[in-house]
Amino acid sequence: MNLADMASSVDSFFDSQLSVWRDARDRYEALEHVMQREIFFGDFPVRLQCNPSRIVSTGAKVDAASISKRPCFLCRCNRPAEQMIDSAMVEGYDFLVNPFPIFKHHFTISCVDHRHQDEVDLTTIALFAESNPDMVAFYNGSASGASAPDHLHFQAGNIDFLPLCRYVADHTGECDERFSDIKVYRYPVLPMKFIRFSLSTTDEQSLREVLTRIDALSTDRSMRNLLMFSIEPGSVEVLLFPRRNHRPSCYYAQDESQRMISPGAVDMAGVLILPRIDDYDTITADEISKVYAEVGVDDCELKSMIDRLVSN
Repeated sequence: MNLADMASSVDSFFDSQLSVWRDARDRYEALEHVMQREIFFGDFPVRLQCNPSRIVSTGAKVDAASISKRPCFLCRCNRPAEQMIDSAMVEGYDFLVNPFPIFKHHFTISCVDHRHQDEVDLTTIALFAESNPDMVAFYNGSASGASAPDHLHFQAGNIDFLPLCRYVADHTGECDERFSDIKVYRYPVLPMKFIRFSLSTTDEQSLREVLTRIDALSTDRSMRNLLMFSIEPGSVEVLLFPRRNHRPSCYYAQDESQRMISPGAVDMAGVLILPRIDDYDTITADEISKVYAEVGVDDCELKSMIDRLVSN
């Protein structure tokens, strides 16, 4: 299937799903009217989205005891009867419309088998992203924003929505010159800390080998977010966000400083999801910087990770 046919197939699947699932359709229609505003860090905009329906994810209890008491909502037997499946998009995965959207087209790609979230194969995500250049694929480690840490899945949405995708397409960043097989960049000027890898997808075996090296950089695979998207045919951009905390201290505060922010890949890529209107109205640039600093790593840690990649 060529790219045009694939995009048409995805659009058709999306429209068919919303035609039969009223609750999901209502949330997508409501998404068109959510409040949004931007706070700039230099020339980089962090977008705030006031999205009350996302309280389900932001406030999710993901401790082992809570998970053990609820059925897995990504297993086929526990999904809503209205939820349609495209099983041909990604081998071994069900392609689903996400009923609690952030993007105007938001999908969940759920492993057919009930496997832990951290048993991810990065090559699967990379090949999906390269084959769908109008989408960004993203993944949350089990302790880094995944509301279903017990079931392997990644997500996808329209690429033009995330500020960071646009930014890295226009800004090279600081390039590490020590590599011959991949391009590695950092962006110290941005409030969120990540490593960008530009990889060729023309040789799947070589791609898999490089992604295995990148995968090994995370000593704790639960503590990371990843974005993957294609800027040029035959290549994929991989953004790795190493994490040090699941949630920032403001999430647990017992006073007026409390903010319901539970960052996942979307938040790390420049769209902060705020279910509560008070948080949306009053959060400041300093608070946002503190959120990124508390959940992410610093530039020294990024440099150390890149050094380990060189040694491998």
